Amino acid sequence: MFQNGQITFSITPQRDTNANGARSLISSLDSESLKNSVTRTLAIPVEEQASCFFVQNFVHTPHDPTSRGWFDFLVPLIKTEKSDSHLSTAFSAVALASLANRPSTRGRGLMPQALALYTKALKQINLALQNPTQQKQDSTVASILLLGFFETITSERSNVLAWGSHIDGAVQLIKMRGKKQLRTKTGHALFVTVRTQMLIMVMSASKPPILGVDWWAIESPSDRGAIIFRLLLRVAELRAEINHCLGFYPHTSEHSQKVLILMHQAQGMELEFQDWMNSVPEGWRVKTAAWVDNVPGGDITKADVCPGKVDAYRDIFIAAMWNHSRISRLFLAGLVVRCAAWISSPADYRTTPQYATSARIGVDMVADIIASVPYLLGWRLDDDGQLKPGDLSGFTSGNDDITSAKALGGFFLTWPLFCAGCSDYATDIQRQWIKGRMNLISDVMGMNQAKTIGSFHVRLPSMVIRRDNMGVVDPSMARLTQDAITMSDIIKTPLYVPITAQQMIAEAEPKETLSQPSTKALNTIQHHVVLQREAFEKERKLLLRKASSFGGESAGRMIGDGLTT
Repeated sequence: MFQNGQITFSITPQRDTNANGARSLISSLDSESLKNSVTRTLAIPVEEQASCFFVQNFVHTPHDPTSRGWFDFLVPLIKTEKSDSHLSTAFSAVALASLANRPSTRGRGLMPQALALYTKALKQINLALQNPTQQKQDSTVASILLLGFFETITSERSNVLAWGSHIDGAVQLIKMRGKKQLRTKTGHALFVTVRTQMLIMVMSASKPPILGVDWWAIESPSDRGAIIFRLLLRVAELRAEINHCLGFYPHTSEHSQKVLILMHQAQGMELEFQDWMNSVPEGWRVKTAAWVDNVPGGDITKADVCPGKVDAYRDIFIAAMWNHSRISRLFLAGLVVRCAAWISSPADYRTTPQYATSARIGVDMVADIIASVPYLLGWRLDDDGQLKPGDLSGFTSGNDDITSAKALGGFFLTWPLFCAGCSDYATDIQRQWIKGRMNLISDVMGMNQAKTIGSFHVRLPSMVIRRDNMGVVDPSMARLTQDAITMSDIIKTPLYVPITAQQMIAEAEPKETLSQPSTKALNTIQHHVVLQREAFEKERKLLLRKASSFGGESAGRMIGDGLTT
């Protein structure tokens, strides 16, 4: 039995046996039974049912000062709002949409009502934004966040990018409100929510944090959430810089030294993540709750738990923060490999020590993200050590608002599962299982965006590495024929070294002058690059066609941007 610090969670045991007749650690729970689970219909208006459903499933109130909430500012704000205000309308729209998307209520005609309320809320918010007083109010920021969340719930192939436009708007309002918004509890909660959404947006688009790292990292240095957020923002900043350099730098000795410095920065940040991981307090530590060796029924796409470890956390916010750190470490591992590949081109980057070390990190991060899924989807251990599922029907009784199988857990998993599934370091079985979980989050928990982005066929960083190596060959680069930097400078700088990031950067100064290559060698190299570029363009166009067939035109644009920025 696990405790989250406030309450104990347990589910009635359900015995199950494996193929050999032995008791399995996992209780079987087919997805059909989940889809057919029926929420009790109360003799109250559907609008009130929707409001209760949304609060129960998507509002998380922290019961510990080291944790954070999610949408916990909504209830106090709505209590003071008029029924026809832009916040009340936006809340009604997203609440009705969340209820309409559940299996037990689909086909009841609720979604058209939700869309009508969404349209009304958009008009009301546009009017509020024209008022200098209303545009800075808490209710206006909260309304825009709700409309962004509406897109997450209802996202279809044609509007997968609409969520980002709402987050852009919320960021602009946060900027206008300034630091004085942090003086109130509600203002601070809105700031943190917008910051989290902004981080996901810039990471997915390979852009630097809007307004910079320091503007968003405002909490006390002792705040665990603030420490990790600053690191996450710095990763986004570095990723954007490396994307720009590898996409536009010609292959010269000078630029290779700059890329080498950037690689050292990524390595230094990895060390900082390890330091953070080793220094978190007991309440933030990850606990391995179980180990699963087999899948009941043998169908990995429908298995509730992937073979391997199953982790437990104190609450869902802490689990979400750990997954954000894992995503960033996946990105850092990819950045190191990309830099090594760019410097060592045209040699095979998979022979470098950086690739070997980054691959180990990537494998671990994918496994850790997967191990967090059962917890975030409501699974816990009972008194007998049996792993039990939560109730995915949506309504739960009592005060178990933290540990119940809230749809918020599925929302927190969408981005981590997408990143893990796109990683070169995920196995085919892991990718199949991840796709199954994304379908469950969409079909059962009601968030369409999960299935939309889960259908993207992307492999990172290998796909981007091919793009990176399409640069211009400069006559001064003897590196391409003599491997002067490829096998000397890179091997001298392994990933794990007991020095600070600043020392690593300081030591990455040019140490030798490279000689001129022969004209014949350059012609051969240039011909090789032209062939590579043509092959890459063919593959890129094929990828975009596939992406468009799965996720619509906007999905194709998203993948195209990710491979060309």
